[in-house]
Amino acid sequence: MDEIRKPPTPVMFDHCLTVYKKMAEEATDDLYEGFSTKLVQSCGLPSPYYTAVMRRLKEMGCIEQLRRGGGNAVSVWKLIRPPTEFLFDAIDLSNRRKPTRYDSVEQKVRDLNARVLEMETVINVIGRKLEQVILDNERRVQV
Repeated sequence: MDEIRKPPTPVMFDHCLTVYKKMAEEATDDLYEGFSTKLVQSCGLPSPYYTAVMRRLKEMGCIEQLRRGGGNAVSVWKLIRPPTEFLFDAIDLSNRRKPTRYDSVEQKVRDLNARVLEMETVINVIGRKLEQVILDNERRVQV
């Protein structure tokens, strides 16, 4: 009789499961406190996997970030439920649209608009201060 074989799990799911289990081992009352990037590295994963793994764990509803770390500050994560293949498949990564050149140009335009607005604000402040200096000098000359 032929055995029905289950397809292998995606490697990314395995990474998510490994990281979640490590978080659970180190958690107290379903709260993991620590350096998330070092946690991912301690699971034998290269640093670039950090974003993909943590994003998928959040999207599956497995973890929730309560406090963002950085520098010497530790992150705090609430552990909600372990990842499952069903949850992994449900996040439907295939619907994610890759950024296009148009998206890149659009972002650059937004960035430039923000810079122009900031410069306009600075110029207006300088203009008002200059106007005040000129008025003060005119008053001194009149006295």
